[in-house]
Amino acid sequence: MFAPRIARYGLVAVALALILGGAYLLGGTPRPLPDAPASDTSVDAVQQARLRALGYLGWHEESPAALAKSGVTVHQHDRTAPGLNLYCSEPSGVLRFIGMDGTEVHTIDLGMDEDADPDNYCKVATPHGDDTIVAVLENTKLIKFGLDGKPRWALDRSFHHDVQVGGDGRIVAVVGRQIASDDYFTEHAITDSVIVILDANGKFLQTFSLAALVARVPALLERAHAHLDDPSPHWKADEANLPDEAGAKEREWRRHDVFHVNTVALLPRALPLPDGGEAPAGSILFCARHLDSIGIIDPTTENIVWHWGIGELQWPHHPSLLANGHILVFDNGIARQQSRLLELDPATNATTWRYEPGPTFFSRSRGSAQRLPGGHTLVTESTRGRVFEIDEAGEIVWEFLNPHTDPASGARATIFRMTRLPPERVRTMHWPPSARAHLTKLGLPTDH
Repeated sequence: MFAPRIARYGLVAVALALILGGAYLLGGTPRPLPDAPASDTSVDAVQQARLRALGYLGWHEESPAALAKSGVTVHQHDRTAPGLNLYCSEPSGVLRFIGMDGTEVHTIDLGMDEDADPDNYCKVATPHGDDTIVAVLENTKLIKFGLDGKPRWALDRSFHHDVQVGGDGRIVAVVGRQIASDDYFTEHAITDSVIVILDANGKFLQTFSLAALVARVPALLERAHAHLDDPSPHWKADEANLPDEAGAKEREWRRHDVFHVNTVALLPRALPLPDGGEAPAGSILFCARHLDSIGIIDPTTENIVWHWGIGELQWPHHPSLLANGHILVFDNGIARQQSRLLELDPATNATTWRYEPGPTFFSRSRGSAQRLPGGHTLVTESTRGRVFEIDEAGEIVWEFLNPHTDPASGARATIFRMTRLPPERVRTMHWPPSARAHLTKLGLPTDH
């Protein structure tokens, strides 16, 4: 199934597709989106090397000693939050559910032939109800399928980076398209991120152009213009040993990708804001990496009603709403070359908790953090293909290293996001018989 060499170089086109795009159209939406012009996506060796260095090819080079370690390497049984872990390697079309000891409980092979189509891989997946999964096949489609792997529906659009499910069953995701706008003057088309809300059957309900929303927020508009003027300030250290040609091309790619959304989520309840107002339930929490910002969109007024991060965050990922009303976010720290986690009170914009262990923790791209029941946090250090669980004090009580490796080139596959499903969630899901047998052995009983 895995073809590391082919997939690594094929994913160059995926990275460029988000930036330089093809023709994107959300047919059947309340507000149809226009076709975009075609673009040249040819890639030379210098560009390939640059993308690999930035972690966009789904692999991380490691020493032979480091690569020899894989699977669960730390497990303090009496201290970890129990559950089942869901992830997908990049590049791969296989979803994997593993127990806390690393046992592979269930897999779903989406039937991708990496030899025939190396650009088609699963970015992220999440349960929808008790018997289905929705997943993003990066820049290709959004799909829904059963736990038995049988497809329910698929939408052939340039979906990218994230899909999440609200408590009412609605789905929120992101589609890329190229635009030309008087608000963002440039000689080239810009890649917009269009946030879409769908019903359980994949019908488009609402769409929101981030480019249009940002144009109405002065601070974000200024940040977008700054990115268009110079998209490279956060990675000058990375460019020190690169040819001028590679640095120039990288700046051009990122300039077009100013509205890079990597996370979207529907808020389950109203959220107090600093101005005394509130974001209503059903608002959209989003993360715009190249704007160094997280924010909230009110779908009733179609405005960004809160944003934070400019001057604080560097290429952030995966904000999530916590039970206490705070927001947890993965701050990649591309300029610091150190990542960190921040917990923020959006009512005051004050940081209430942080995890910042130093240079040993760094994901140049991607990254996620999930607050677990009991207060622990599951952290995906994506670039390194590493996932670990920490307690409130930052002590690691569980660690997993992606066993999908390529020894010939000394590389480990990345993980965009791992999600831990708690035992009560696992219990109600409709598992195939073989998975139920594994779950029972792991002490995770099921109702179906």
